Amino acid sequence: MRKPSVHALGAVSMDTSVPNAGQLPVGKSIAAPFLSVRKNLDFWQKIGSSPFSLGVIDEGYRLNFITQPDSINLLYADNRQSAKREAEFVSEEVTRLLESRAIELCANPKVVSPLAVVKGDPACLLTRALLQCISSAQKSGTPLNSRIPLSFDEKGCPVEVQQQSTRTPVSGDFALYCGSAGESLRNISDVIKRCDPSLMPVFTNSIENAKAQSTMRAYKGSFAKLRDYARERGLDPACPTSLVIFSLKKIQEGRAISSLRTLSASFSHFVSSPPPFISQILSHLHLSTRRKYTVSHHANVPRSHIDSFVLFANGCPNDVACIRTALGASISFCALLRVSELLALKWDDLNWSNVLLRVSVNKAKNDQFELGRETFVAVDNDSPTLALFHHYRSVVPVSPWLFPSLSNPEVPIKSDTFRQDLALLCLKTGIDKITPHQLRAGGAMESIRRGTSIEEVQRRGRWNSAAGLSPYLSDTIESQGGALPL
Repeated sequence: MRKPSVHALGAVSMDTSVPNAGQLPVGKSIAAPFLSVRKNLDFWQKIGSSPFSLGVIDEGYRLNFITQPDSINLLYADNRQSAKREAEFVSEEVTRLLESRAIELCANPKVVSPLAVVKGDPACLLTRALLQCISSAQKSGTPLNSRIPLSFDEKGCPVEVQQQSTRTPVSGDFALYCGSAGESLRNISDVIKRCDPSLMPVFTNSIENAKAQSTMRAYKGSFAKLRDYARERGLDPACPTSLVIFSLKKIQEGRAISSLRTLSASFSHFVSSPPPFISQILSHLHLSTRRKYTVSHHANVPRSHIDSFVLFANGCPNDVACIRTALGASISFCALLRVSELLALKWDDLNWSNVLLRVSVNKAKNDQFELGRETFVAVDNDSPTLALFHHYRSVVPVSPWLFPSLSNPEVPIKSDTFRQDLALLCLKTGIDKITPHQLRAGGAMESIRRGTSIEEVQRRGRWNSAAGLSPYLSDTIESQGGALPL
C-alpha cells in the first residue's frame, strides 16, 4: 500500500467499535446537510417526488460503470489537501486502524475513495466509503460492534486470499443475482458455510435447478439484456424502474407478450418481486401488448402427412437422410416428443413388447432432475413405418444414438439439421413446410380425435399443466368433448 499521505487509500471495511473509526466529529459548527434531508424523507414522498429523487435522498447518488473497470488502467484519485497537510496524522491513524483491524489492506482495489481529515474534537480520518458503511449498518439495524466485511470485488484480493476468507462470493450462475435476492443469497451462503459446509453443494444445486434448464436459459438471457441496457444508461439494474423502462423498450421493438412476461419473471427471480404499484404498471403493459399482438396456436400436422413421409421414404431405400427424417417425424408425432427429446434418444431407449413400443425420455424439458419419463406407441406388424424402421437399422451407421450424424456417428444430429431435412422432405412430397414442433401438436390433436382425454394427452406429452397444452389444441368437436343437441 502506498503512503496514505500522498495517494488514496483503497476500499476498507470497518469496525465501528474502534474509537473515532469513521465517525463524524461532534461539534455544533459541523453539520451534514444530507442527514437532515433524509430525516424528512416522508415530506419528499408526500409532495410526489420522483422515484429517482427519493432514491438519491434515501440511499445516495450512484454512478454505475458501463463495463467492469480495469484496476491496472484505473487512475486513483489523489487525497484531499487536508490529508496532505496532516500527513503525519494520516500515517499514524492508518497504522492504528490497520492494527485494530478496523480496516483491511487491499491488494488491487478497483475503486478508491480519497482521504480527508476533519478537524474537530477529536480529529477524524474519513472516506466516503466509511460513511456509506456506517449509513448501511444503521439502516439495516446492524449492531455498532459488528465488523462490516468487504466483498471480493471491493477488496481486489488475489485468489489465495479469497480461498482463505469466510465470505462466500457470488459467481458463476449466481453472478446475475443482485438487489435483495443477491444479498439474501450471500447471507444464506455465509451461514451454511459457517454451520455445515457440506450443505453448500445441495444449496447450490437447488438454486441452479429451481427451474427447468430451458426456463433458466430464457431468464438469464432476458435479465442479462436488462442489466446491460440499464448500465449503458446509468441506471441500477436492480431498480424496478429499470424493469419498466426496459419493458417499454421491448414494446417499442414490437416484442410479444411472452417476451415481456419472461422479462418480468426473470427480474423477480434474480432481484425480487416488484412493488405492488410497479406490478400494476407492468400488468397494464402486458394487457396492452396482448390486445396489439395476437397469440397464434401451433399449426397441427394431420396423420396423412406422416403417412406420406413414410411412403416416400420407403421408395428411397438408399437415401439414409430421408429415411431418418421420415422415421423421426413419425416417432415425434406418435410419442408427442419435443425435438430435443427426439434427437436425444438412443437405441437403448426403445423397448419392444409385441405390438407396443416403450419410449424412455431420459431428459425432458421440464425434468430438470433427470428422473426420466416414458411414453408408449402402438405398433402394427403390417405397418409401413415398422418396415421402414427395420430397413433404417440396416443402413444407418453404427452408433449409440437413434438419429446419428452421418458424417460423425458418435454424435446425434443437431436440431437445425433435422429441421432442414424435414423442410426438404415436405418439398419432395408436395406438403407445405412444417416445423418439428408442429409434429408434437399434430400428435396431440390426433390423440384427442381418437378419444383420448385432454388430461391423458397432457400426461402423454409431459405438459406440466393444461394451460401449457392449450396452445397445441384446435377447436374441434373432439377437443371440446362433443356437442349439445339443438
